Amino acid sequence: MPATSLAELVANPYAKKKYLLILQPYDLVAAATTTVYLSGEGFVTSPTDTPANTYFEPRLVEPFSFSRSMFREGKLGGQSVPAFGQIVLTNADGGLDAFATYAWDGRAVELKVGEAGATYSNYFTIFKGQTKSIEFDDLYLNLLIRDDQADFTPQIQTTLYAGTGGTEGSANLAGTPKPLCFGEVYNVTPTL
Repeated sequence: MPATSLAELVANPYAKKKYLLILQPYDLVAAATTTVYLSGEGFVTSPTDTPANTYFEPRLVEPFSFSRSMFREGKLGGQSVPAFGQIVLTNADGGLDAFATYAWDGRAVELKVGEAGATYSNYFTIFKGQTKSIEFDDLYLNLLIRDDQADFTPQIQTTLYAGTGGTEGSANLAGTPKPLCFGEVYNVTPTL
């Protein structure tokens, strides 16, 4: 009987794990987002699944390689560093050459794991993030991925000094963000 939870699947050392990959690149030719379904050994969803009757083409060589750092190098404390990784796909037959016509930066990627023989509903999401880019070689396609942590570190101030003088600052301030101040602030040196 297949595992009914991710914890149960991970706890079973004898479970044969299978991986499903769902990508959503932007197709530049069709000018629309497309969904690509890939797997390690091939998989077809049932008519009652969502998505129904969908074939996951067997292309995964290395389903997941990912790292995360708790702190910036040489520092203790502070925020964790956005992580990067890769997924390796086989392309010896050129079947993924069309991926070169897709836009990949910031596109959704989801990786699921399940036990051999499990239905699609018994596959569990182990990674949701974004693609960064792709790299081709003679046999493989490396899909560079990153987690969604970058979404939580947005640029707050997007207004920059023009460097034209007056309130737009001198030429040496051109392109730097204008400071923001909220509430009472002490011991701040204003920008000249």
